[in-house]
Amino acid sequence: MIRPGALVVASLGVVLCSALVHGQARADYRAFALGSPVTRVLELTNSSTSNVTAIHAQPALIQELRWRPPYIAFGTNEVSKDPVQQMLFSFFDDQLSKITIDYAQARTDGMTDSDMIAALSTLYGSSKQPLAPTISSDPATHVSLDSKTVVARWENSDVGVVLWRNSLTSGFQLVVTSERLDSLARVAQAEAVRIEAAAAPALELARRQRNADELRVAKEQMRAANKAAFQP
Repeated sequence: MIRPGALVVASLGVVLCSALVHGQARADYRAFALGSPVTRVLELTNSSTSNVTAIHAQPALIQELRWRPPYIAFGTNEVSKDPVQQMLFSFFDDQLSKITIDYAQARTDGMTDSDMIAALSTLYGSSKQPLAPTISSDPATHVSLDSKTVVARWENSDVGVVLWRNSLTSGFQLVVTSERLDSLARVAQAEAVRIEAAAAPALELARRQRNADELRVAKEQMRAANKAAFQP
């Protein structure tokens, strides 16, 4: 026979577990799940491999796919009301590591930070607002089109979700990241830059030699043609 006290404890455990899950950031955005292969994202966006850009090939394959939702809503003749303007999918070794969502300003105009936080909290649970404004910008300029401020965060052990507001346009951007994959991607990108820098002199020498060879061949062909046609 199960004692009433045990039932209370068990019920409380279920409630606490549910609250914990609700408060954790989800590893997805809409139908796009972190860790998905390139083929899955291409299928969901109705894109082709030609739309995928390879950023680095070694020491790991770093790729990106930039996508805009259809202007006309599917199955209708009406303009889509989707607030997403564009999405950037970042891949590390055929795994979706980051999703960057830019919201159309016309669809968020007038919305406050609190409005956006409330809407996104229905997906990601309670937010963690920064203790102080966190600003990211291009250090080369005082005011940049990319200058932005953190509005709110959602996170768990591996997933980080950050809502940004552009400091110049007041537009919103959401970034959903696999911390593990993104960390590996950053290390790989740094190594790729080092490898490319080390190989640059040899590549430049090879390019110059190739251009010189092509010029020499073209001159020889022109000489042969002119010699054959020349009549004194």
